[in-house]
Amino acid sequence: MTNKEILQSNFLDILFENRNKEYGAYTLRKYYANRLAVAAGIAMSSVVLLLVWCIQNGTNSNTSFLLKEDDGVMLTVVNLPKPELPKVPKVPVKQAAKVASIANTNIEIVKDAPQTTVPTMEQLSENIWIS
Repeated sequence: MTNKEILQSNFLDILFENRNKEYGAYTLRKYYANRLAVAAGIAMSSVVLLLVWCIQNGTNSNTSFLLKEDDGVMLTVVNLPKPELPKVPKVPVKQAAKVASIANTNIEIVKDAPQTTVPTMEQLSENIWIS
């Protein structure tokens, strides 16, 4: 490709310059945006149709199923009162007990104590009690 052709071509033409465009990958990539728009349109329209159907069928909440008049079944709709919940008595809230705190304001910084001598093995063996 010459410089003018590179500037005027799109990315797919540059990518598939010396390759086989006939086997399908070029076509799939070229029309990807169209297929994506169609798929999004189908998905959105199906969601809208589902919502419309749910709203339309949800308006009559007294019946949970439908019966035909020629079935010979008599349907009586009974509206039951809402059950009353028992009242829960309020429990008084107890305040937390006071916690004792120790305030120590006399803090002294002391240099490390001088290192003591390490006991010898003889001194240690005298103090060990073996049963």
